[in-house]
Amino acid sequence: MTRAVFRKMIARALTLLLVTLAFLFLMNMVTNQRLESEKQAGLRSTLGDVLSADRYSQISVAPYLEKNPSIQTAYSAFDSQGKILGYVIEVKDETETGEIIAKMSFSPDGGTLIYLRVLDSTEPGNEDKEIRSLDFTSQFEGIRMPAALIADLPEQNLTSNEYPPVTGLTDGTFREQLDKEDEAGYKDFVEIVVKAGRIVQVTWDATQMDGGNNRVKASVDGEFVLANNSVIWAEQAYAMQNRLIEVQDPAKIAIKSDGTTEVVPDVTVSVNAFLKLANKCIEDSKNGIPAPSGTPSGTPSGTPSGSTPAEASTDETSTVQPTTATTGTTAESVAGTAADPTKETTDSYSGSEDGVVQNNQGGALPDTIDGLPASEIKTKINEVPGARQSSRIVVSTVNQAYIFLQEYLEGGA
Repeated sequence: MTRAVFRKMIARALTLLLVTLAFLFLMNMVTNQRLESEKQAGLRSTLGDVLSADRYSQISVAPYLEKNPSIQTAYSAFDSQGKILGYVIEVKDETETGEIIAKMSFSPDGGTLIYLRVLDSTEPGNEDKEIRSLDFTSQFEGIRMPAALIADLPEQNLTSNEYPPVTGLTDGTFREQLDKEDEAGYKDFVEIVVKAGRIVQVTWDATQMDGGNNRVKASVDGEFVLANNSVIWAEQAYAMQNRLIEVQDPAKIAIKSDGTTEVVPDVTVSVNAFLKLANKCIEDSKNGIPAPSGTPSGTPSGTPSGSTPAEASTDETSTVQPTTATTGTTAESVAGTAADPTKETTDSYSGSEDGVVQNNQGGALPDTIDGLPASEIKTKINEVPGARQSSRIVVSTVNQAYIFLQEYLEGGA
């Protein structure tokens, strides 16, 4: 065998080897992609009911189990562009009579519970059915965390039931919008939902007339900023929504001559438009004029662009009534230098300058709820009648998930 022939044989062997390796690599890549696609399809099927996403990535909970033994699984959820949408966490908690398993989703910063499902429960009698019902679980949609049962914090702040509703309200959804947009091109709207004669849901937002994002989403994303203000517009809107749910009547929200209010903490923008439109919605309710059919809701389900009635400012505790809410977004602080375009109308509405009477009752309060300071509780939940302990355990599952998620986001184990 000549040296030339030997070199040709070696070259052919190497070529064949490289082709084989490339083929195997390609097949392995295709197989992995197929397996990953099948895996993601399975995850979308099991996790998408609480947070729809394009891709999910499992979080290792092992390093956190010593402090958070109830956490079963945790996933990060991403959209098609790789932007994080939030987290899905499954929690199992033991009760005196069995166990409760709950699956829930949280906002990217972990501060807002997006959706809750009680997957399984071995609670006796009707308790199992009741704590899994929408009447109970819908209270958790879009709430600020952490949470507690109203019964566990009976003296902390006023519950909405302590304020009488406006007389003559009819049930339904009512919506009003300003006739003109402001200097930034936003047209404010307010939507209220009345149930059993009480205001149970409020949305305050503004449509960008040039086709951009609504003001809530724009403020959360940093597209809309306030001058010399550390609290973004979205969070201030949440605070006003929750105060109206609490006091029921816009007349109980005092404002100053410049359209601002000192009654609601951290709200520094003009609230003239909000109060004006809220009063129009109340008049619509009294007259039985519902929002036009097909009117888009101010809180699109499953998107981060709306606002929710259950969310409160970081200095308030909101009381949630058992009503079906829509998924909201997390309010975060965004500093800005633009002029404040929220003073959009010359029409003003003057509430009582005395504002609302705060609760000064004394009483022994628990120091902690699920290991969290009682003073940090953001939302109070109505229990299932006759099933306080089971209701308390469900609230505990979301608090435990919240504690785990905050620890995870802070990078501790």
